[in-house]
Amino acid sequence: MVAFVAVNAFCVAKEMFIVPLLSAGVATAYLLIFKVEWVMYLMALSMPFAITFNNESASLGLSLPSEALMIMLTGLFFARILYDMSVDKKIVSHPVTIAIFAYLTWILITSITSEIPVVSFKFLASKIWFITSSYFMVLQLMKKGPEKWLTFFNCYAISLAIVVLITTKKSIAIGLNEHAMHWVMEPFYNDHTAYGAVLAFFLPMSIGFIFLPQNGKLQRLFYAALSAIFAVGLYCSFSRAAWLSFVVAIGVWCMVKLRLKFSWIVAGGLIVFSTLFYFQMRFFTG
Repeated sequence: MVAFVAVNAFCVAKEMFIVPLLSAGVATAYLLIFKVEWVMYLMALSMPFAITFNNESASLGLSLPSEALMIMLTGLFFARILYDMSVDKKIVSHPVTIAIFAYLTWILITSITSEIPVVSFKFLASKIWFITSSYFMVLQLMKKGPEKWLTFFNCYAISLAIVVLITTKKSIAIGLNEHAMHWVMEPFYNDHTAYGAVLAFFLPMSIGFIFLPQNGKLQRLFYAALSAIFAVGLYCSFSRAAWLSFVVAIGVWCMVKLRLKFSWIVAGGLIVFSTLFYFQMRFFTG
C-alpha cells in the first residue's frame, strides 16, 4: 500500500498523469467488485465538491467525480440484475418507484418525439444514473442496516459542512452581500437556490439526529455542530424559498408530533389561505 501511494505520488510530481489515472481505475474496479459500499460512501463524500466540466464539441457536461461514480454504480446495478434476473418486489411495487418509472417513461416518450433527440436522450441517461445510484442503490444499502444509511448521510453532511464553511467565509469577506450570494458558492453549486435547497433538506435531518436515543454525547455534539453550520449557511444563502421550506418542514413535524387530524389541517389551511387572500384583495383595492 505504501509503495502504491509512493509510486503514484512520484508520477504526479513528474506530471506522468496516466499512471495515477490507471491506478484510480484499478482501485475503483476493485471497490466495485469487493467493496461497493465504499464506492457509495465515496460518491456521497464527493457530491458537494463536484465540479461541472463541459465539453463543447461533444455538448456534454459532467459533475466530476460524483457523476463518474454514479455511472459506475448504475452499470453495476444493471449487471447484477441481468446476472441474478431478480428484483425486490417490495421496492418495485412501492408508490415512489412507480412514480419514478412513470417519470422516466414520459421522458423516454418525449425524447423519441423531440426535435433534438440526442440532447433529450442524454438528459434521460443522466436521470437514469442519478436515480439508480441515489435511489435504488441507496435502498439496497439501507437493507443492510440503518447504520449504513447513517454513514452515507454523514459522508455527504461532512463534505457539505466544509462547503458551507468555505462559502460563509467568502460571504463574510464581501460583507454578506445578497447579490453576491448568487455566485459566491461556485464552483460547488451553480446558484444560491440549489445551495439553499440542499441545506433546507439536511438541516431538519441533522437536528433530528441529535435526539436519536442510541447516540452518545460525542455523536450528539457532532450533529449539533452540523446543525449550527447548516443553519448559518441557510441564513446566508438568501434563498427565500429554502427558508420557507424549512419553516414548512417544522410545521409538518409539529403536526405529526401533535397527531393532528387531517381534517383539522385542511380546515386550518383553508382559513389561512382565505385570510391571506382577503387581506391581499383589501390591500390592492385600497
